[in-house]
Amino acid sequence: MFELRRAEPADMPAAFAIFRRSIIEYIHRIGILDSAEVTDEMLDEAWVQRGPWVEHLWRTAAENWLAVDEDGRPIGWAMSNERDGHLELAFFFVEPGVQSKGLGKALLERAMPVGRGRHRAILATLDPRALSLYLRSGVRYVTGVVDLYGPPSSIEVETDLAFERLERTAAAVELIGGVEQELLGHRRDIDIEL
Repeated sequence: MFELRRAEPADMPAAFAIFRRSIIEYIHRIGILDSAEVTDEMLDEAWVQRGPWVEHLWRTAAENWLAVDEDGRPIGWAMSNERDGHLELAFFFVEPGVQSKGLGKALLERAMPVGRGRHRAILATLDPRALSLYLRSGVRYVTGVVDLYGPPSSIEVETDLAFERLERTAAAVELIGGVEQELLGHRRDIDIEL
């Protein structure tokens, strides 16, 4: 049994932990990691790297939902962001022990409501369970996945391009937003300004 409610700022650590435990369990399930155990130290380390971005997306979310069990413990999280009329699923994770019980479908319906956004996108995992849910929810599947393996190495490329670091200015946001408009069909100025 579960209940859905809008996520609040105080829910961020629990939501982030759901995200990390779900990712680690998936990576373990496909054979990349030997263990699916997630320690507090692992969560703290991951937060240092990803926390500012998660906080930004949380503050600018279009929809942000949490699923809690009968004891009020968070067991699922789904968040979407809307940029220039484009609704994108940013986070969608359910605790590994309670997956495949209808919780994900309910979260997805709230985070990606039909009729919201000019375009809707889910940039997703290759997890068959998640893909199955997305497809049953009416999402069209498009892929361009390529896995490349090899040891890292430095490669010098001859080019006439000059790389310049952009300063945080309105002109830089306009420039990057224009490139995104051409490539993606929408702008994400609020994310560029970060």
